[in-house]
Amino acid sequence: MAAGSICASFTRPTMALRIGRFLAPSLGSALRGQLQARCFHMSPLVAAAQKVAMSHLDPGSEMPYEKLQANLSIVKQRLNRPMTLSEKVLYSHLDDPAGQDIVRGESYLKLRPDRVAMQDATAQMAMLQFISSGLPRVAVPSTIHCDHLIQAQVDGPKDLKRAIELNKEVYNFLSTAGAKYGVGFWKPGSGIIHQIILENYAFPGLLMIGTDSHTPNGGGLGGLCIGVGGADAVDVMADIPWELKCPKVIGVKLTGELSGWTSPKDIILKVAGILTVKGGTGAIVEYFGPGVDSISCTGMATICNMGAEIGATTSVFPYNSRMRDYLKATSREEISKLADENASMLTPDEGAPYDRIVEINLSELAPHINGPFTPDLAHPVNAIGDTAREKGWPVEVKAGLIGSCTNSSYEDMGRCASIVKQAMNHGLKAKSLFHITPGSEQIRATIERDGIAETLREFGGTVLANACGPCIGQWDRQDVKKGEKNTIVTSYNRNFIGRNDANPATHAFVTSPELVTAMSLAGRLDFDPRNDTLVGADGKEFKLKDPFADELPVRGFDPGEDTYQAPPGDGSDVAVDVSPESQRLQLLSPFDKWDGKDIEDMTILIKVLGKCTTDHISAAGPWLKFRGHLDNISNNMFLTAVNAENGEMNNVQNKATGEWGPVPATARAYKAEGIRWCVIGDDNYGEGSSREHAALEPRHLGGRAIIVKSFARIHETNLKKQGMLPLTFANPADYDKITPDDKISLLGLADLAPGKVKYYIITSCASSPFDFASSSPLPLHPFSSSFPLTFASSQFCLLHSLPPPLLFLCLLHPHPSFASYFPPPPSLPLPLIILSLLSSFSFASYFPPSSSILFPLYFLSPPHPFPFSYFPPPLLISFALTFLLSSSLLCLLLPLLLLLPPPHFASRTPFLSSFLSSLLALILFLCLLSSSLFALPLTFSSSSSPLPVLSSSSFASYIPLPPHPFPLPLTFPFLLSLSNLYCYFQPLECRIKHPDGSTETISLNHTLNEQQISWFKAGSALNRMKEVAAGK
Repeated sequence: MAAGSICASFTRPTMALRIGRFLAPSLGSALRGQLQARCFHMSPLVAAAQKVAMSHLDPGSEMPYEKLQANLSIVKQRLNRPMTLSEKVLYSHLDDPAGQDIVRGESYLKLRPDRVAMQDATAQMAMLQFISSGLPRVAVPSTIHCDHLIQAQVDGPKDLKRAIELNKEVYNFLSTAGAKYGVGFWKPGSGIIHQIILENYAFPGLLMIGTDSHTPNGGGLGGLCIGVGGADAVDVMADIPWELKCPKVIGVKLTGELSGWTSPKDIILKVAGILTVKGGTGAIVEYFGPGVDSISCTGMATICNMGAEIGATTSVFPYNSRMRDYLKATSREEISKLADENASMLTPDEGAPYDRIVEINLSELAPHINGPFTPDLAHPVNAIGDTAREKGWPVEVKAGLIGSCTNSSYEDMGRCASIVKQAMNHGLKAKSLFHITPGSEQIRATIERDGIAETLREFGGTVLANACGPCIGQWDRQDVKKGEKNTIVTSYNRNFIGRNDANPATHAFVTSPELVTAMSLAGRLDFDPRNDTLVGADGKEFKLKDPFADELPVRGFDPGEDTYQAPPGDGSDVAVDVSPESQRLQLLSPFDKWDGKDIEDMTILIKVLGKCTTDHISAAGPWLKFRGHLDNISNNMFLTAVNAENGEMNNVQNKATGEWGPVPATARAYKAEGIRWCVIGDDNYGEGSSREHAALEPRHLGGRAIIVKSFARIHETNLKKQGMLPLTFANPADYDKITPDDKISLLGLADLAPGKVKYYIITSCASSPFDFASSSPLPLHPFSSSFPLTFASSQFCLLHSLPPPLLFLCLLHPHPSFASYFPPPPSLPLPLIILSLLSSFSFASYFPPSSSILFPLYFLSPPHPFPFSYFPPPLLISFALTFLLSSSLLCLLLPLLLLLPPPHFASRTPFLSSFLSSLLALILFLCLLSSSLFALPLTFSSSSSPLPVLSSSSFASYIPLPPHPFPLPLTFPFLLSLSNLYCYFQPLECRIKHPDGSTETISLNHTLNEQQISWFKAGSALNRMKEVAAGK
């Protein structure tokens, strides 16, 4: 019987299913599950005969949906709540779904990605590291894409020919390394990595890592595609689970529909304005809502691509019909069928919890333009003119550039061509320089065939090579001199100072390709095509109509030239040579191990003022040719970072000699003299590109630590991988305490350990820390001024401060009926649960909430008389009333819980379920309200109150405390508890020695886990990999 017949035979209610409905609910559910499994999953024999590869270019691979579904089923049982799409894709790729700790923003997940992708600039160092590992072949499908080393000068064909000649040594290395180690190789001219991935490799539910920060582009096809450094790629290629801090999930709800001049690019430009360049740090941005269906698949890719500019781990859209259409158009109909069958795994659950939700009505969204100098400075297009004049930004547009990995789809090019045709019908051409960058050979060939490319050339445009080009600074610009103030508009993703043309005076704005085309036509930044008119060659005014184009080519895609080199089945005989005399490639030498001592009296190489992206740390453009030679490319380190000492770029003082000079030369001098150094930085240090050279170069030239206010995610990981210490100020104001002449010492490194959470309980005399992980007896001093409880677990817990009924509910939660209505509480250390149980039966349940933990134990340890003198009679009365009312409500709550219908029945009795859950919620609210009413206003004072606020310097420096005394308002008990309970990672002590000989100590935080600490001690992650392989 055919597979379709098998499925069809079970789509109608069968006798077995009817019988199952009358059996015990669990048996009926099991039977229905088996029947559904047969309906949606073909038998092993049929599946074997119809195995679907992840890509037609990887015939030996297999779509992983069956395994992902199995993993997801395990995680669902554990979490027992609705899940976001991001969670489904991420957790279904866990290395150990049954045992992995899963807490958003806290746990470090060990994952098994499906694929690795590398662009040629980062692939050089990644492959050099893989060669150093000694492994014979990569463990997962991997590809190299040649897109970064092609400079835009004349036009596509000429620039490509020149690039092949200049980079012959690098291309040969990557080609042969790919063949030897089983990595696919996309030749120069094939296109930009992210467009190639979208066309050939991405699929809904994919987990992929790529050595480029715009890897999230694949989220437009429903995958989690995450930018990483080369060392992370090496881990995955070496079959080591990839580690990622469990991200939070920001939901962006889209309503309405896109129309007119508003494009998908405007959505991410708006989001960037809302969240800023660091608002997405540590989070996945997940789009959902009815507005999603008005966006094309490639439009979704545009939005996900530029999610890198808000610091997001990645971005993703749920699987829908637009993705299905794109898969079919790119010859992957078999994958679309599998995605249809697994749609529940590829979309979020109803009621899935997001850490934050941003809502955007697409029907009301205006076209946007962001910049200059930062991609989160958002302006509606009708406001940019006035703002530019007010700020003194040049209004004349010198150049317009469309394309890049962000906006080079067939639809993008077609919409621009529709504008161009209108203009040329009125006798107009571009007033500004106009460049077009096709995203891939397939896009170039298709727009050439359909006449779009020729239309853009007639407009005055130049079609560049299928490569990154000006977007990453590969632009030999000749129309303005360096230092000349000018404005350019692009459909790219970044607009940092000097990024596109190495001219710090260029004001770069990012916007949609449609607006770039319109502004290039008008020659002005203040042109709003929705309202403004143009004057045709005949002298008559006209207004541009809304742009339009086919989403996908009617005649299908033209693949163009074959630019892919598949690896041979056995590449062991392929020779990979790196000449010792090469100026482009250099084999790596291991970094030195930590000597086991504190790092004392480090010199400050540079204290960076303001924004410091990876472009500032390791410039791109002309330096890309040295990406395979660590020593040579280290000569670009911190060239454009601003020195806080003098406000200048690339000019620092050698503290040993007193001479001033370039940053790289000064670092080399320190290294030659054995002087260890560090860098001091500001917020969001290392934002932007994923380039690991920004971490490798400081390590290579003798750096030991980077101390900043906050890090961008990828760069912080890259520093850890190379054995550097990425540290943040516990108190950001400490940045101002450090001067460039100071010496920095990091103390206590021998005790460096993963971050622990400390729970501080505010009471009244001194005591010492208690660690639940140790075997020490509990010191019973309930009225101590600082009673820290240190847990090995990093869970933040407020259980002890809940009223008795809520405490009961938390403990009852494993009951399936209750769990179907409420999310689970955080996992808790057993000792804390025991203490909380004891405290829940204390009549002193609420003053203060955290102090009540110790009251029962205190009374159980005579002779300890109750200290009535500490509390006036009204407070004692409030304690008693709180306990009595809470207990009474608990008695009402118990029968209500017993009446809750089981989950399988609740779905068929919505009215009863809604009524009971509403009544339960009301009783819980009354519990909170009763506690609030009896919590009297108090004043805490460190001198006169028996309950002073903790004033430890290290603690106060991390969590700023209100001035003393501060009034505690009437509030809910869980808010009351926040004034008594805090959590933080155990800090590292840092001693600052000032030039006058005086010293002061500050606290530095770190996020190193056990594995990352092992990288630091071994000298790098690669060193540690070799140690493990050697059995150490």
